[in-house]
Amino acid sequence: MTDDLADLLRDQHAEMRDLLARLALQPAVTEHVQGPQLRARRRLIIDIQRTFLAQETARLRHLWPALRAAWPDGRVYTSEARTKGRVVEYLFAKRQWFEERDGAANDLEDQIASHIEDLLVAEARHLPRLDGPARRTGIDTTTVARRMQRAAPCPTRPHPDLPRSHALASLLLRPLSVTDRVLDHCSRATE
Repeated sequence: MTDDLADLLRDQHAEMRDLLARLALQPAVTEHVQGPQLRARRRLIIDIQRTFLAQETARLRHLWPALRAAWPDGRVYTSEARTKGRVVEYLFAKRQWFEERDGAANDLEDQIASHIEDLLVAEARHLPRLDGPARRTGIDTTTVARRMQRAAPCPTRPHPDLPRSHALASLLLRPLSVTDRVLDHCSRATE
């Protein structure tokens, strides 16, 4: 467990990039791809989705309120980050409607990977601002890092239609996470 917020975000970026690199190594969906390969690809997409949503939820609950309060451009930054995150969530939601062997899913998954990478690059540009003590950054980075690492329930499915208000979105995340887990359990039972 790290107490440094910038290091935590770098670790999260590395985890997401590792998942994206593993996806790039998977064979594209075609009529010739066999069942085990399709299942492996589907599991990887689900892992990417869950990791992305967990990281975004932690940012929404803990990081973005601190940035809005501490940085003069905090509202602009968090609004842009949330908009980019919503695009990824929308693409994940759209991905759920594709058949397992639908080749069009390849393009959509490439878009998802590209948008996530763009989001990581944009966030990485601001990481140097988070390095250093609270006096310099204006944020209690230790407290924010610890809160982000706690195992709080988070949605496992995309919800791009969450309210724009960060307070309302944070309020809805817990019931949505319970609903998502019930749906996940039911879908596993039918497989």
